[in-house]
Amino acid sequence: GRRVCRVASQPTSCAGAAAVGELSCQLLIEERKEIDWRRLGVQTLLGGLLVGPAYVRWYSFLHRKLPSKLPAANLKRLMLDQLLLTPMLMPTLAILSAALDRSARPRQTVEHSLWSIITGSWLLLGTSKLLNFSIVPRHFQVLFANGVLAIWYTLLSYNTHKVCPSEHS
Repeated sequence: GRRVCRVASQPTSCAGAAAVGELSCQLLIEERKEIDWRRLGVQTLLGGLLVGPAYVRWYSFLHRKLPSKLPAANLKRLMLDQLLLTPMLMPTLAILSAALDRSARPRQTVEHSLWSIITGSWLLLGTSKLLNFSIVPRHFQVLFANGVLAIWYTLLSYNTHKVCPSEHS
């Protein structure tokens, strides 16, 4: 019933956020004339198969362990999110993104961009998650996060696909 629909729709919406972010990067930032369909497919799949399910399970876990709506519980959720999930999920996402994109060099990409990816996540996603945990109703939290994730995916795609300084030599 409702649970199956929610569990299926939230990763699907994360896939959509990833696709919007990837297209934004390619068309608006990189100003490509043609879409890199493979790259778009990889990012969309990672959003739907990795990020979406991870966030659904993570938010459920956080709300089970810290059910209160008090500000202290929100801060605890944010700290757990940013200190546990972000340092695990963001490098995994960057590595898989670079590895699945045949034109990318995963090791160099991760070495060059990992710190900016994690710090960007702390700034953008951390701030949005504090708002998300504090004021957004629980049943809208993944949807709100997806809006922010579309922006985040734009930045992630840019960071994982820009030319590293070592590639110029």
